[in-house]
Amino acid sequence: MAKAAIISLSRMASHDLGPYGITTNCFLPVSQSDAFSDPDSPGGKKYLAMMEQAIPIHRFGTAYEDVSPTLAYLASELSGYVNGQCISICGGCFNPV
Repeated sequence: MAKAAIISLSRMASHDLGPYGITTNCFLPVSQSDAFSDPDSPGGKKYLAMMEQAIPIHRFGTAYEDVSPTLAYLASELSGYVNGQCISICGGCFNPV
């Protein structure tokens, strides 16, 4: 529910702030913390392994290598026409929300 609220807020802000040259976008990363609340438990490790196999590239994303380049792009002038978008950084998962 919280991700849906952020998506909605971002899209509404893009309409309200766009005329002033302000772009708003959101990104949806998939991380280990999204998969299970206690990854150190025996069931958690099994569940994480299963989740990794469900991701088409068979690994969870990392903040530095996978997420930060997208954020740097969104913060740069290169993305000046990208507005109101939800960018999914998910390794090919079908439903990161």
